[in-house]
Amino acid sequence: MAAFAVVVALPVGKPREWYVKVARSRKASAIAEYMINNGLGYDADEVTDSQIRHAAELAGEHEPSAITCALVRERLGALEG
Repeated sequence: MAAFAVVVALPVGKPREWYVKVARSRKASAIAEYMINNGLGYDADEVTDSQIRHAAELAGEHEPSAITCALVRERLGALEG
């Protein structure tokens, strides 16, 4: 399954931190979605950064930071709900 990007125009004039936060959130959502859609739906409390980074590689995403990995866990936890 090939990954694809949805391009959405972002508002101009926001602080750099805002754009970083949005990009990180989008990446975490894409990785979590890939994990679930491809049967890699690990328990949010047990999934490791290594497993998330491997899923990101399979999904065609750049290697996520520790912060992004934590966001992936949040999204997986919300979906377990």
